[in-house]
Amino acid sequence: MKLIQQRLFHTAEETISALYLQEPEQLKFLCWILEDQPQTQKVFAETRIPAGIYNCRLRTWGRVHGNYLKKFAGMHSGTIEIMDVPGFKDILFHIGNNDDDTAGCLLSGTNPVKGMNGKYIVTESTSAYLIIYPMLAAQLKKGFPVVWEIRDEVTS
Repeated sequence: MKLIQQRLFHTAEETISALYLQEPEQLKFLCWILEDQPQTQKVFAETRIPAGIYNCRLRTWGRVHGNYLKKFAGMHSGTIEIMDVPGFKDILFHIGNNDDDTAGCLLSGTNPVKGMNGKYIVTESTSAYLIIYPMLAAQLKKGFPVVWEIRDEVTS
């Protein structure tokens, strides 16, 4: 399974992307992604990960995993972790609405909205997550690869 995250734009605080499932002959839109802003130098919990192609795994330890075992009892079998990101560790796909909810991780949402403070959020994060997570977890539990490709904004 291959996911393609196309970064669309960023502000001084966050980046908004569209996440697609690559299917034969087409891309299927899955959700919106919110992550931190780009920087020329890595800043812990403040910068997004570099564009690239990464493998995913189910991570069965850590705070998010423990919380999700309770929050999504019966469904959660491990947190989706984006692996081998240069200069970063512990990059997860999880729920959250704004850049305060991410420390370099990827947050799911059904709609990007500009808030009153001028910062973007993604709405209905849990709804989006509950659609995508079971699909990814099922592949990983079967031993099939899940590849997450991140593409930077297209500039003209």
